Amino acid sequence: MSDHEEKKPALRGGSGCAFALIVVGILWTVLSGLCTATFTISPLFSGDGNPAGIIGLALAIGLPSIVIGLALWVIGHKWLEESRRRRSGDS
Repeated sequence: MSDHEEKKPALRGGSGCAFALIVVGILWTVLSGLCTATFTISPLFSGDGNPAGIIGLALAIGLPSIVIGLALWVIGHKWLEESRRRRSGDS
């Protein structure tokens, strides 16, 4: 790397924030999935309602929340990779 090339400024605390974002994303996804599964399965065993309507409603409510958790995990993972790459000097 020559003296004239500029280094990208590293984000301070990037690894810690990225790790926290990954943990929050995983927890969000797992808890949303468990909640969706519980509200989908419990009415099916109790015999209440139409199974197709219950599953459709559970997915309509639960799926966006699961996707948000997944997005948080992906963003945190990419941020952590970028932080490690900058720390090691590879650009």
